[in-house]
Amino acid sequence: MCQTCLVRSCRFVILFAAEGPDRVLTSLPDRGAPSIQVLGLARALAASPLWSEMPPAALVVRRDDAPMLAVIGEFNPEECARLDGIRQGVEEHLIRLRYLSYVDAEAACERLAKQLVDRMGRKYLRDARFVAVPRGGFFVLGMLSYALGLNHEQCAPLPPDDDAPVVIVDDCAYTGYRAGRMLERLRGRSVVFAHLYSHPDLRASLEAREAQILAAVAAGDLHDYAPSDFGSAEPSWRERSMTVSPQPCYWSGRTERICFAWAEPDYNFWNPVTEQLESGWYLLDPDLCLKNRPGLDRKPIDLQVQPPTRGAFRQPAGVLAGKFAGKLVVGSADSGRSVLLNPVAAEMWTALLESGSSAEALKRIANRFDADAATIESDMATFVDEMLAKGLLQCRDRAIA
Repeated sequence: MCQTCLVRSCRFVILFAAEGPDRVLTSLPDRGAPSIQVLGLARALAASPLWSEMPPAALVVRRDDAPMLAVIGEFNPEECARLDGIRQGVEEHLIRLRYLSYVDAEAACERLAKQLVDRMGRKYLRDARFVAVPRGGFFVLGMLSYALGLNHEQCAPLPPDDDAPVVIVDDCAYTGYRAGRMLERLRGRSVVFAHLYSHPDLRASLEAREAQILAAVAAGDLHDYAPSDFGSAEPSWRERSMTVSPQPCYWSGRTERICFAWAEPDYNFWNPVTEQLESGWYLLDPDLCLKNRPGLDRKPIDLQVQPPTRGAFRQPAGVLAGKFAGKLVVGSADSGRSVLLNPVAAEMWTALLESGSSAEALKRIANRFDADAATIESDMATFVDEMLAKGLLQCRDRAIA
């Protein structure tokens, strides 16, 4: 009556497991239970627009005492490498995430205003026009305009015949790419760059390489972890990173990931299969970040949250179950193997996890299917033995009847 079969093409790709980098959880804003934070990470990943470039898939979250997050689907080597970029993003970026609320950003804007006054003087700022780098720069410029007392004309679009100095405003700068693109539009004009956060070496590089840049200032400095992360290999890593990064690139490093209430920064990762630099994925809960909320033009992928199991059986640590293409798939992170359950086996799986006893699970299956009690009991025993042998099920009560 029931069947399971090994699944080779459809499988789980583990993106996060609590027994791995626990420090990831402590870095998340609005700290709470690990299960809540893992769900926030899942919601962010589910809203990432890059799923439009992937085959059908579903995210599965386990929220009990062994929180996990995985994606289930059929993936080729290129797509597996892309999913590995998610895992790397979790391990490398989320642990260094730094979240700024609107209140934090307002305080940073006040510091940035003071930096501009100290560096350029009030007269310069009264004569200057202010331009925001889309899109995060608009949030900063709005707050900065009040901190500096700018008038409407100073924040209006630049007229073509205006030769006033320009202050370009952005929320965060990592490589200087967006600054360089803005310079292409403003050739011949003196420019000041104002960031909420950037690395001092990036600001120094902008000033040294671009004669029209009078100054590059920031409210706060980013820390570069590349020297400690790569050790003696850091120079070669930095040189390669400068080469593969989108151009223009003025500096490259591994800094903390500054996320604002309106946006988290884009990041790139190297796909060894396509041998190309690809965009990363969202990591911050959409409830905390405006950019990460699905817009009208995109829909999050399927997100399945496993309910807690308090029945006669439970899933061992490292085991997930999710529906894909209308079928229930149970997979193990340890073995990397998955099994596909037919409808009867899927009902047995659910009954065993949700029922308070083995006898209750048998009764539930008997009420669901038209078969004699002996057949149901035999099939249930066979199913349980098979799942126990594969390490996909853990028994609280060894008795089946």
